[in-house]
Amino acid sequence: MEYSRLFLQASMQCKHLFWLGTITATSCFNFPSEANQNPEIQQAISNSTVQQNLIQPEGQQMQDRFQCPPDAQRLQSDDPYVRYLRQLKLLPHESPVHLFNGAFKNRQDVHAAVLDLDIGARDLQQCADAVMRLRADFLYQQKKYEQIQFQFTNGFIAKYEFWRKGQGIQVKGNQCTWIPSTRAGSSQQHYKNYLETVFSYAGSLSLSHQLKSVPIDQILPGDVLIIGGSPGHAVTVMDIAIQKKTGKKFMLLAQSYMPAQQIHVLKNWEDERISPWFEVPESGKIETPEYTFQTDNLMRF
Repeated sequence: MEYSRLFLQASMQCKHLFWLGTITATSCFNFPSEANQNPEIQQAISNSTVQQNLIQPEGQQMQDRFQCPPDAQRLQSDDPYVRYLRQLKLLPHESPVHLFNGAFKNRQDVHAAVLDLDIGARDLQQCADAVMRLRADFLYQQKKYEQIQFQFTNGFIAKYEFWRKGQGIQVKGNQCTWIPSTRAGSSQQHYKNYLETVFSYAGSLSLSHQLKSVPIDQILPGDVLIIGGSPGHAVTVMDIAIQKKTGKKFMLLAQSYMPAQQIHVLKNWEDERISPWFEVPESGKIETPEYTFQTDNLMRF
């Protein structure tokens, strides 16, 4: 069969493209348990300077693993997405970050924890894809299928509601159209096929066009720090804590990167006393271990 290639070059997305109408299922990669015993990886982790007093190694969820900075409390919220992010499961403390192919990420000194989420076996779930993955998984679990939709780099809106009802996406040149398909349903595998399609044709550039800007003083869990471009980057604001007396806000950030890799919570190299939390500045730079954002880069679904 002849495969079409869609010239939709999303920023930070160096991915293998394939004809959307014939996408095949990708199995989850099972990482070997003995990888955690790799001495070089463990040495890199043990040499880290993240403050352990804010980390509860036995905690299995985000909200249990990370204590708030001194005199701060988590932002009170009834938003189910906030609750979802806080309850995400983590791999055991000091687990290394793996790439999509099972290899180790070359930087093992940037993360404080690794989310217990599969990333597939293709180089697809990179930075902006991880942001979309978290949001889509939440909506999928809530069965809010009609809200799962993402913009491709050419502006096409890939709606999961169409996909699950048996529509496929045909690509001709730089144009995408919905066409009837024999595949339908909302099974886990069918949903993963949809996500892989999105990850192949969307990226930080297209996601930045889809999201809405938010003032930094209104930051909430689930917001996104994003710069769309070539290169670009995106990280998810996983949680917010506030000091009532001072009004200072602190955030936890999580990312994937290139090549595709497990989603991981970032350390704060700028202030190791509160790491992995970052103080939310009123303006200016937000320095993460592998990328620098500005406060006006904050956006929201």
